Amino acid sequence: MRDGWRETTLGVFLTEIARPVEVADLEEVRYAGVRWYTEGVYAREPVPASEVKTRALTLLREGDVTYNRMWATKASFGVAGADVDGCHVTNDFPIFEIDTSQTSGAFVELLFESPGFQPEAAARATGTTERRRLKQRDFLDIPVTLPPVWEQRRIVDLIAAVDDAVEAAEGEGSSATAAKMSIADGVVGDATPLGDVLSDIVAGASPAALPRPPRHDEVGVLKVSAIGDDRFHEEESKALAGSVQMPDRAHVQAGDLLMTRASGAIDRVGVTCVVESTVGNLFLSDKTFRLVPDRRKTTGDWLNTMLRTRGARAQIAALATGSDMRNLAQARARMISLPMPDVTTQERQAAAFAGLSRVADAARETAHALRTLRSNLLTVLLSGEHEIPASYDALLEEAL
Repeated sequence: MRDGWRETTLGVFLTEIARPVEVADLEEVRYAGVRWYTEGVYAREPVPASEVKTRALTLLREGDVTYNRMWATKASFGVAGADVDGCHVTNDFPIFEIDTSQTSGAFVELLFESPGFQPEAAARATGTTERRRLKQRDFLDIPVTLPPVWEQRRIVDLIAAVDDAVEAAEGEGSSATAAKMSIADGVVGDATPLGDVLSDIVAGASPAALPRPPRHDEVGVLKVSAIGDDRFHEEESKALAGSVQMPDRAHVQAGDLLMTRASGAIDRVGVTCVVESTVGNLFLSDKTFRLVPDRRKTTGDWLNTMLRTRGARAQIAALATGSDMRNLAQARARMISLPMPDVTTQERQAAAFAGLSRVADAARETAHALRTLRSNLLTVLLSGEHEIPASYDALLEEAL
């Protein structure tokens, strides 16, 4: 280990504290939570204090370290930011102050993300259910490697620079998608029911399936999650059990326009995607449709975008039935009304949609590559295998 680096535990620089607040003294409770997989501390919707049965809560301040004792196995660790300062947590969220002479909140967050930390924390959680709890003393006893403060600062800055690049790439992708949907929302034409421009709607079947994806020589059936984010996820499928025979009409082919028919979440109902290329031996489930356009009137690529517009989504939400499981029946899907310009105009619009989609896809790929780089870089930097030269400090000062 390099000079100045030391093996220690969280308890050396974190101290558990208590800031009890009587609920009776509050008009409302601003709860905070901690997202899984170190995705940060966040504020929840306020609750009237009269509805809270707990006598006392804990006040959270910016810079506090906290975690969800019930979800330590899901890496529910974080550092409170300014947006949650003054929020409240229950006793399932212990809070700790950082000794800032030894480290910073930004560096502690990186420790939570380090490859060895999360499995170590999960292993120390105790209990007999999935929600095994991590006690405070076991949390504070987790071993970590701590570089000198000046090197911590360099590590934090380098990772932040990659984070900025990821955010910029994601922003470019979001802007391209927003531009595409703005164009789609502005399409004009005669209001036409979807059923009038389709030659068929094909539904899948509901066979017994195994709780795993199909192997290369097996038949698979799509899960609802196979259709999402304007793209087809072939891996989101299950292997059929035994010698189940699926109807030929439900066989997934390149060029298919697919739609989710049923889901527990309304924002997943009516979602569409186009199958861009040949896939494995996959079939539609009973929770998915294939929309077959009448080629004289429209195309799958154009419909795929138009069915995602605000107007179409509002209609889908209104047409879906059910409570726990929302369902869009075939007859109701045919009722969705779209502005329908002539086919030549649709083709021009579809070309514009496709160009913006390519920009968004390229940005997403860049963001994915940068996230991979970030993960590898963080692993190397926290291991001490790579030393950031002292000259970096001069560059950092110039940047500031």
